[in-house]
Amino acid sequence: MIRTQFKMEMLVYSQDRMYSSSLSDRKKEMTEEEGRESPQLSVSFVFHSNNNTTLQELMLHLKSYYKIASQRLADQIPLVIRYQMLQESAVQLQSEMLQMLHDKENLEFFLKEDMDIGSKRAALQSRHKRLMKARTYLVEF
Repeated sequence: MIRTQFKMEMLVYSQDRMYSSSLSDRKKEMTEEEGRESPQLSVSFVFHSNNNTTLQELMLHLKSYYKIASQRLADQIPLVIRYQMLQESAVQLQSEMLQMLHDKENLEFFLKEDMDIGSKRAALQSRHKRLMKARTYLVEF
C-alpha cells in the first residue's frame, strides 16, 4: 500500500487552491529570506527570458509541490499502519474463532450457561409471570 502511495506521488498532481496557497507561502518565505521584494517573480515562468528568474520560479514550484506531497505522505502513513494493524488483527481473530468452533470439547464449555445466570433467569421469568397475572387481576378489577 505504501508502494502504491509512492507510485501515486510520481504523478505531479495537487489541488489548485492548495498548490496556489503553498506557492504564495513559498514566495513570502523567499522574499523574507532575501529581505526584498522580487518584482520579476510571478506564477508563470514560461515567458521569462532571465534564466536566474526562471530557475528561482521553478525552485518555488518544486518546493511548493514537495511540501504538499510530503505532508500528504506524512498524513497517509499513519492511516496505512492503522489499516494494516486492523486487517491483521481481524484475520487473526477470525482464524482463532474458527479454530475454537472446530474444537468440540471447548465449544460446549463456552456455550454452557453459568449456574448463577440460569437460576437468575428462571427467577426473573417466574417473577414476570406473577407480575403479568397481577396486572390482569388489576385490569379486571
